[in-house]
Amino acid sequence: IDFYVEFTTGHKVLIEIKSYNETVKPQKPNKLTPKNIQSFNEALQTYIINLAKWKACKEFADNKGLKFMILTENELG
Repeated sequence: IDFYVEFTTGHKVLIEIKSYNETVKPQKPNKLTPKNIQSFNEALQTYIINLAKWKACKEFADNKGLKFMILTENELG
């Protein structure tokens, strides 16, 4: 978690900041060179780890009455 925010309205939010590329499942490369395969495997591993982490964060937030959000450069502009 990168930020914990409490609003004056009483809402409490856990915020994770990630690159958009880390929030979407990577696409298998068209050209299967060793370098492309290695990059794909690394991106896939990062994605799978992030999914597990976000699931745990969501469960924690739900249990504590908090909201969990993931923000990328798309939302932060």
